[in-house]
Amino acid sequence: MANFIDEHLGYWFPDFAQRVELGCNTPFYAALAELTHVWLLHFRNLLDEMYDCPPPSREEMVARIHEKLSRDKAGIAPIRFIPGAQGPSW
Repeated sequence: MANFIDEHLGYWFPDFAQRVELGCNTPFYAALAELTHVWLLHFRNLLDEMYDCPPPSREEMVARIHEKLSRDKAGIAPIRFIPGAQGPSW
């Protein structure tokens, strides 16, 4: 759960919540974004206390995500045939 928060929701949600707070027309959605962000931080801190897994810094997360993406791209075989790319495919 901690890895999921670190690599996914916890990575992009703080920026998203800030954009919602600054750009929304109603205080309800601004408060909802802020409360969700605070809840996410508290939940991540609770996971740290329970399982001794401190949250990584933003720089560590960027490096971890880029490494994961580069490994995933390396494992993808190149497409050798694309219909119509070298002329008629019939």
